[in-house]
Amino acid sequence: MTTKPAPSTKMLALVLLVTIPTLKLAAQTIPPGVKIFTNAARNISVLHPSANIGVEFAVSERIALSTDIGVYYYHYVLDEPTDGLSLAAEGRYFFRRKWWFGAGISGSKINYTSYDALVHEDGETGTSQSYSVNKGLLLAYGLFGYRKYVGKRFFFGPQLGLGLGFMDRKIVGRASPEDRSVPIDLNIKGVRGDEWDNIVPAVKPGFIFGYRFSK
Repeated sequence: MTTKPAPSTKMLALVLLVTIPTLKLAAQTIPPGVKIFTNAARNISVLHPSANIGVEFAVSERIALSTDIGVYYYHYVLDEPTDGLSLAAEGRYFFRRKWWFGAGISGSKINYTSYDALVHEDGETGTSQSYSVNKGLLLAYGLFGYRKYVGKRFFFGPQLGLGLGFMDRKIVGRASPEDRSVPIDLNIKGVRGDEWDNIVPAVKPGFIFGYRFSK
C-alpha cells in the first residue's frame, strides 16, 4: 500500500523549490560576466590626464579582480605635450550588492617636454630653454566605492583610493641640470624644479563607467 505525501509535505517541497533559487540569486552579489570600464576622473585630471580602459572578472560571488591600462596625452597645468603609460591591478570585495572595498597597485611612466625660465646658481643670471622630464610613479593604495547598475548591462559609480607611492623624477636635455625654476613660475615638487625621488601620498579619485557582457 502506497502512502501519499501529506499536504504539508507537498507545501514544504513547493516552498523550497521556489525559495532556494531566490536565495542563491540574492547571494550573487556580483552579476556574472566579464566587464569593461573606464575611469572618467583620470580623463579630466589637470596634472596628467589619461585615456584608460579596464577589464574586470568576478572570481567568486563577492570578489572581483581587474586590470587597466592608461595612455597619457597632455599636461593641462603646464600646457605641454605629454606621453606615457600606466598599468594597474585591483581587487574588490563586495560586502553588499552596491558597496565594495579593495586594494590596488599601479605603475606609471610619464614623459613631457617643459619650456621654462631658469636661474643659474649665482641667482642673478638665467636663461630660458626646453628640456624633457621623465617621471616614474609606483603606488599602493586601498579603495572604497559604490556601484550602481542601469538595467542589466551598464554600471557606474564613484570610488576613492588612498595610499603611498614612490616617485622618481629625472631631467633630460637641460644645459645646466643644477639650474632652478624662476621663483615666480610654477615650481611644485614633481612638476618643475630639481630632480627628485621620494615617498609621496597617493590619492586615487575615480568615477567609473562600465558595461557587463553576458556570461
